[in-house]
Amino acid sequence: DITDIHLPENKGKGFAMATGIEQSQSEIIVFLDADLTELSTSHFANIINQLIKPIVNNEADMVLVQPYVTILNYKINPFKSLTGERSVKRKDILPILGKMKNSKFGIETLINLYFQATGKIVKYVLLAELDHLSKFSKTSTLSASKQYIKEGQEIALTSFNNFNLISKVIKNNLNKL
Repeated sequence: DITDIHLPENKGKGFAMATGIEQSQSEIIVFLDADLTELSTSHFANIINQLIKPIVNNEADMVLVQPYVTILNYKINPFKSLTGERSVKRKDILPILGKMKNSKFGIETLINLYFQATGKIVKYVLLAELDHLSKFSKTSTLSASKQYIKEGQEIALTSFNNFNLISKVIKNNLNKL
């Protein structure tokens, strides 16, 4: 089931996502950004299927969907884990629900750090029909630049506030060597 939730006050992306989790009863939670473009019903169904299937088949604990521009762009994109299109097992994300509420645009960073720190399996899926409007196409260059700077600050603050998770991620990666 898909439920549209309207919040009376804008308290940030992290708060909105946490509220969605709280109100959901589903075992798998799917997040989609509101600025996806060119979505037909079949495209939407395909995106949902690609997000859910790896979790149902126990291939992943979290699935991140990326626009398929070119393989080269995808492989070198340092921001690919900041996608808003993702799915997670509800039970896996509940432990950070409280932190999510204050993370604002650092929400994806928080979720990524938590899943990496706890050794969860993350899978990336490329989809040709997925496209976002950039802030530069929705507003003036100055306004878009200010919004990106604010988001960057919120991401940096989330990283700083969760240094313990970063330490665990580093330790996990060193143990793999």
